Amino acid sequence: MRYRAILFLAFASAQPVAAQEPLTIEQLMVDARRTQLAMVADSRASDSGRGSRGRGWGLALRHGLSSAVEVNALYRESQQFEGTGPAEVATVTRRVSVGANWRILREAELPALLMEIRANFIDGRGLDGYQMGFTTYRSIDPVVLSLRAGRQQYRNVALGGVELQRGGNWFLEPRVSFAVNHQVTLYGGLFGTFSDATRLGESELGTVRQNVGINGGFAYAPTPRQTIFVNAETAANSGSTVLGVQWYYTF
Repeated sequence: MRYRAILFLAFASAQPVAAQEPLTIEQLMVDARRTQLAMVADSRASDSGRGSRGRGWGLALRHGLSSAVEVNALYRESQQFEGTGPAEVATVTRRVSVGANWRILREAELPALLMEIRANFIDGRGLDGYQMGFTTYRSIDPVVLSLRAGRQQYRNVALGGVELQRGGNWFLEPRVSFAVNHQVTLYGGLFGTFSDATRLGESELGTVRQNVGINGGFAYAPTPRQTIFVNAETAANSGSTVLGVQWYYTF
């Protein structure tokens, strides 16, 4: 209960107003008995000086079991490049994520509250870990204030008979969305991740890491069934910049 109360405090002073919902809020849940296909692509660059960069794409399927429950699955393939020229090294990672979203509270006297939970798998490794998060939002026509927070936990693995404890990370993402009209939404916000130290047996391999940055973009719905998101983010600690595009189609 204490965790839920913290999420509510950010918006408890505002009262809900009937308004056109931003597209960012409409995409939080798929309607009951509707199926949605999503395709995503992104490109990442870093100014770390090591020539680090990457790109990825993904395909997702979402289905609304009811007005309060959605199940979903995502396949994602990413390529990471280190170095330049003959010294360039490329790594390919394939991931599958399966999960569900649950609308705990609709927006009324209190802000809306949704929960997400999923399991993540990596090709060649099996189960990689779990993720649980909560999203809450409050409408103040024509703006919506939202906050997403949660925990990603990685599965421990054995290395030469010694357990590698990979820990996990907490994440926090406050955002402001503005509905220009029923077809266009502008949004922006902050993000932060706070990662545990990694341990190998009794030895600590690294310290707690923090990464914060800003993100923003726009959403456009050319038809009632389609929505396109274009977004960018930059992280202060890692010096990375990400550009991404997502396309959603609802059947």
